[in-house]
Amino acid sequence: MNGVGERRDRLKSKISARELAKDKRRRELLDRQKRDRRNFRDHSRRLADRARGEEDDSNERQSLFGRSNNGGFFGGKPSADMGSEKKAKSKNANKMELSDPEAEAKKREKRERHSRRRREYFAGQLMHPEWMTDIPGDLGPNWYVLPRPEGIRCLVIASRGKTISRKRSGAILHVFSSALPSGNPKQKQVDPCILDCIYHPQNQTYYVLDLMCWSGYSVYDSNTEFRHFWVHSKLSEAPIHRYSPLNKFKFAPIPREPATFEGLKKLYPPVDHGFQMDGLLFVHKQTRYELGLTPLCLLWKDTKTSRYLVDTSDGKSVSQRQNCTLLVQPDLSIVSLEGYVVANLTIKAVEEAKMKIHPKTGSLHKFSISGVSQEFYN
Repeated sequence: MNGVGERRDRLKSKISARELAKDKRRRELLDRQKRDRRNFRDHSRRLADRARGEEDDSNERQSLFGRSNNGGFFGGKPSADMGSEKKAKSKNANKMELSDPEAEAKKREKRERHSRRRREYFAGQLMHPEWMTDIPGDLGPNWYVLPRPEGIRCLVIASRGKTISRKRSGAILHVFSSALPSGNPKQKQVDPCILDCIYHPQNQTYYVLDLMCWSGYSVYDSNTEFRHFWVHSKLSEAPIHRYSPLNKFKFAPIPREPATFEGLKKLYPPVDHGFQMDGLLFVHKQTRYELGLTPLCLLWKDTKTSRYLVDTSDGKSVSQRQNCTLLVQPDLSIVSLEGYVVANLTIKAVEEAKMKIHPKTGSLHKFSISGVSQEFYN
């Protein structure tokens, strides 16, 4: 019994040391945010400018060569000779393209590379929570808790008279008209709007997790209290709670409460929020909107708050093996999104699986997991 008690004490001390280290990491991140005040206004504008759908790429390429609205180059009108010369060149180019599959393959590869870069850029514009594996020392009135809706996490950008939503991968989910600022043709001249949302297909509603820009006013660098206040106040001012020709999908704010015992009671099941829950989201009140993974935003799931506590396609049946995506580093270590090394590969295993690993940054690969073993050391 003494041996068991000693191991338990060592385990407790190890866990408490890990929790203290995480608390220290959160404090350091908050301090760094206070010192490093950034101007996100330009970032908001760049993001809105790049948010045009793939159908606008041709217009973008034309603008690079100075094409004016009247169809000419550098402000001049094309002459008749110029037009006939252009037609001849176009015919010759078409012939060359038909007879040169290698050139066509290069063009296709260039288009795919361009699309991939676009997707990667937009994929990096969301704030992602870490799993809640410890209880923060200041959890309570310093944190908000929100019921996380089940659905598709996406970045919504309203700009130049249309609204585009992009999934976590950066791929386009919807292109539509909305009542958000600059979200439909009647508001084309209004400054852009950027939201962090979850799309709930069952009721065709975008639930707004966070707000980063409204009518061109960037709040990336504002704390959570202010951003969440704007979510509720600004959404109440816009006619986005009903369907119309200028608002194809509804937008709705998510209820939030201080992360206290009373606040959790108001949000925890069996409380009905009008949507299927997929966990509880904890956000520190003083954090700005941090792109990427952050310890100041935490996700909790259990069997009462989520159907997808484990990987399952229907929320009922559970497969024997769980699947996940992990980063394989150049040194063959396997790393989670949080930065933990979970295993190491051998050269033989890499060769057998025919893995391609980037020599500098590593590569993402899907793994099938049958079980997890843990060992505790002195």
